[in-house]
Amino acid sequence: MLFFASESVTALSIQWGNNLAAMIVIWGLGSAIIWRLRRFHICLTYVLSYLAFALLRTWIVGDPLLSEISPITGPEYQLFIFFMITDPKTTVRSRKAQCVVAFCVAALETVFRLHSNIYAPLYALFCIGPPALLIEMWWNSRHEISSADVKTAGVIQAGIS
Repeated sequence: MLFFASESVTALSIQWGNNLAAMIVIWGLGSAIIWRLRRFHICLTYVLSYLAFALLRTWIVGDPLLSEISPITGPEYQLFIFFMITDPKTTVRSRKAQCVVAFCVAALETVFRLHSNIYAPLYALFCIGPPALLIEMWWNSRHEISSADVKTAGVIQAGIS
């Protein structure tokens, strides 16, 4: 909705402040849930990438590092990190690909942030997530066809000999 009707919709960042109590609850529950689901590597990749890109943004824009890092400490970002980029229905399957996608989301978010977009992480996930899933689906369908061709060729060759 943010992408198609951004004038009419708002995200959590505008509704919530940086309430420490809310952040502690989200960090605690989010970490426990994601650890148990074995998806913590996605969160870790995103956070480390975000921090590295924050350094880059500091160098490019000249803002203090803390002002570039501070958005990630808010409740909106915590929900994004723990529950949006790790959603099993919308993430690619392989662990390596999940880390690549998380890195790409952080990279595109940096581009959006450099253009003063306040919904940068949401737009970045919207732009990276679905194409990653489509690429994975395409790749898997090609791989399945190749496997089927190899099996069929093996059966035909066994029947000929």
